Amino acid sequence: MQIQDVLFDGNPSLQPDEMKAWLSDLAQEIVSFIVESDAEHSHELLSGFVGDLFMSATKQSIKEDRRKKQAEGIAKAKAEGVAFGRKRNPLPDNFEEARLLWRNHELKLKDAAKHCGMAETSFYDAVRRMEEPVKVNSRKPLPENFEEARLLWRSHKLKMKDAAERCGMAPSTFYGAVQRVESANND
Repeated sequence: MQIQDVLFDGNPSLQPDEMKAWLSDLAQEIVSFIVESDAEHSHELLSGFVGDLFMSATKQSIKEDRRKKQAEGIAKAKAEGVAFGRKRNPLPDNFEEARLLWRNHELKLKDAAKHCGMAETSFYDAVRRMEEPVKVNSRKPLPENFEEARLLWRSHKLKMKDAAERCGMAPSTFYGAVQRVESANND
């Protein structure tokens, strides 16, 4: 199998043993090519190639570590209540009046949004958010030990990661569930 076949022709997936054999063949092809092309400088060229290969692997490892740490940092920030994204503008004072007029079919969506000085999509999204019932979890029920883990985490007896593990959840999923439960409890 040629490198062009793997890199440029649909990138077929190889099993680990096949990949090992393919890489070994590729290494032999590279060495042969370098020796045949420039036998006098082949040692320097091969040393440079190995150095470049090592640096590429190191850079890839650093990127993966950076992504992992970034994901952990985001989960930690969310756990501490940091809000991400653009802050929503406060709703106009006459929003509720326009929403009720629109819901009672006294105004069209376009007119209700105009009445508030909002774009139609912004008006509709605000109505949807306001009227949407709070769901604890629409996909599946929370684990039986979720409440215990939540209370231990909130009382600082467990780190969020440990509380999430106790429930068999990812930290970001655990945090989202905590937010939904607590906002439902506050209503």
